[in-house]
Amino acid sequence: MGSIERHGGFKKGAWKHYPGSSSPDIILHPGDLYVSLKDLTQACDLLGAVARVPKYLTEGRLTQDTVKLHFQNNASEQVRQYVYWSLRSPQYRAYCKARGTGTTNMSLSRKDFLDWEIPTKTKGRDTLVQLLELIELKLALNSRLNDHLAEMAMMLFDSECPQANEPNAVLSDVAEITMGQSPSGSSYNENGHGEVFYQGRGEFGSFFPRRHLFTTEPKRMAREGDILVSVRAPVGDLNIAAEDCCIGRGLAAIHSGSNQSFVHYLMRAQKRQLDTFNGDGTVFGSINGKALKELSVYLPSNDGIAHLQSLLEPIDAMIRRNDDEMQALEQLRDALLPKLMSGEIDISRIDLRQLNGHLSEN
Repeated sequence: MGSIERHGGFKKGAWKHYPGSSSPDIILHPGDLYVSLKDLTQACDLLGAVARVPKYLTEGRLTQDTVKLHFQNNASEQVRQYVYWSLRSPQYRAYCKARGTGTTNMSLSRKDFLDWEIPTKTKGRDTLVQLLELIELKLALNSRLNDHLAEMAMMLFDSECPQANEPNAVLSDVAEITMGQSPSGSSYNENGHGEVFYQGRGEFGSFFPRRHLFTTEPKRMAREGDILVSVRAPVGDLNIAAEDCCIGRGLAAIHSGSNQSFVHYLMRAQKRQLDTFNGDGTVFGSINGKALKELSVYLPSNDGIAHLQSLLEPIDAMIRRNDDEMQALEQLRDALLPKLMSGEIDISRIDLRQLNGHLSEN
């Protein structure tokens, strides 16, 4: 379930490796659809959520409480896409939540899942699915570009500030660390009242978190541009605060003023060290404020830090612009999805070939 986004979609980088052999019945291939029939919370955000295996993964494996969709009669790619997007619609999400059973762990029966009625295909709906596919393609392109930009930045950082060198400082020598503190649960809302609130890594994206909750009683704040680090298992996952936000006890904020990009890649370089706080399978991994502040690091001279900052900051700015575009596309996608089910709009006369060609060139 970890590779499925809340409300549907594939969660990049969230999979785990399974070393043993597996039955062919539970093997996933590029383009396969799989669904979560359980959610560990009563929010039901994952209940019935669907994901599609991306083309860059050659093979995957189902986990417990997920099912793979097998299509009959050699269904066309267009039919598969139509089913996928109908399972991403808010109407389907509401259907799953209404039929969830359980007290702590929520479950969706296979019967209820299979009883979901997919709307009749029409030319307008088929065109809308094509548009949603193009949005998905552009999101994937931007995501890949950001990955490449981050890899390039990391190579620059490693070449001038190798963390294999003998440590000569601790993290608090170059940054301020703020440990999160959770507000009262009664202050949480999804209506935009108060401050943006991130409890932990659950809202993390590839580089920037996605809004979900707000709080009217913020306790500890992170500033725009701060590095957000997960301090509870899995320890060390990173994101960048896209705006001022309240952080809960699952996060810490790392702030370094004019050297924020330098500290961003300094933290990325600490992955192996931070992994040691993830426990041995019997202890719940965590890192406290004292240990985070005393994290051993290698720092170059002040001039070296300033030089690296001048190289890394423009790359981070490009990553931010690409992510801003992705968020705008996600909002457009989420606005279009309800129309797929209701048929409120008809875009069948729109010629998407020019847009498709533009995306293919990129």
